[in-house]
Amino acid sequence: MNKSNKEFMIFSAINIIFVVDAHAWTALNLMTRYLSYNMFFMQAFIFISGYFFVWRDDLSITKYIVKKIKKLMIPYYVWWFLYALFLWLLYKFANVKIGADITLHNLILGPWEGGECWNFSNPSWFVCCLFLIQILYIFVHYISKRFWNDWIALMVFIVISVYTTNYVTVNSIIPQRCNFYRVAILLCFYQIGVVYRKYLEKYVKKLSGIAVCIVILAFIAIYAGIYGWNEFYFNSLSWSKAGMEQFGLMAGMRPIITGVVGILFWLKISQALVSVLENNRFVNFISNHTFEIMFNHIVFIWIVNLILVKLNNKIVLAGFDMVSAINDPWYRWCDSSWSNLMYFLAGLFGALAVAWISDYVKRKIRDIWDTMHRKMRNQVEVANE
Repeated sequence: MNKSNKEFMIFSAINIIFVVDAHAWTALNLMTRYLSYNMFFMQAFIFISGYFFVWRDDLSITKYIVKKIKKLMIPYYVWWFLYALFLWLLYKFANVKIGADITLHNLILGPWEGGECWNFSNPSWFVCCLFLIQILYIFVHYISKRFWNDWIALMVFIVISVYTTNYVTVNSIIPQRCNFYRVAILLCFYQIGVVYRKYLEKYVKKLSGIAVCIVILAFIAIYAGIYGWNEFYFNSLSWSKAGMEQFGLMAGMRPIITGVVGILFWLKISQALVSVLENNRFVNFISNHTFEIMFNHIVFIWIVNLILVKLNNKIVLAGFDMVSAINDPWYRWCDSSWSNLMYFLAGLFGALAVAWISDYVKRKIRDIWDTMHRKMRNQVEVANE
């Protein structure tokens, strides 16, 4: 994340907080009555990535791919293997079986088939999806660079998204089972980010934040009034055939419409918060560690369940399912709003603690490497003398 762009720093932090809150069964519940998190937050991260992409004619595809492998896929597989090891230890020493079997197939190909083998790391499917979108985009751009047009590219990607959405709906395909459907559906948001930065941002920034938010809320009311209020809320990456059919030709546009609406609304909120949060180190830290938060918040929510299991042995917790709490990382004891808040705080701050430790370890490794490199260089210089 470009630290100089405070608006997007805040926007990125807001969206990762929404991810954790959604998985804590909405403890904060910020505007979810009107803009459900699932309607836009994954589209928002693709949009952010596209916003910071800058094409150069001398761009090396090989160097770009290597850079993305280092930044995304190597850290991804490190965490992926660590969670596999954690689940193996959990089964071997505590006899708790969570997730799929730890096989060579799941270890290597699991991330590309939906990334949901280990349960704890399910939200990390997004990393592989983003990587595929970035690589696909750079190839398409390179192949067609002589006649590339941002607006035509956007229209093509939107058509692909609409067609894919309708296809998975009609054929009752669950997009979570395959990242390639997600890529086809979300690719257009990468280009929306590019188009926004190059052509639209200067105009959007001039618009009154209050006016934009009022217009968006009015649009939501009209949209929901036509199609039904409850139907405005949907998980844009797991549609049901029954839920989509009533929209007719509009069905394929749902992820795009709600994605753009949610992005624009919270982007204007982020813009309004710049004067208050631009130098906030905590917000900046969250923004720079969305990867670690995405990957690790579920395990800390599960740890809360383990604490509740111990507590339930002494004080009976009404409606608490001990078996599910132990064996299902996605189980939540929804006794009250405070229990959801407990899950949220554990997920966010636990993942942030992991991010801080990870930064510390990487700094120490880098310092050790630099020290060894200097010593070796000095020894060579002494030998040459």
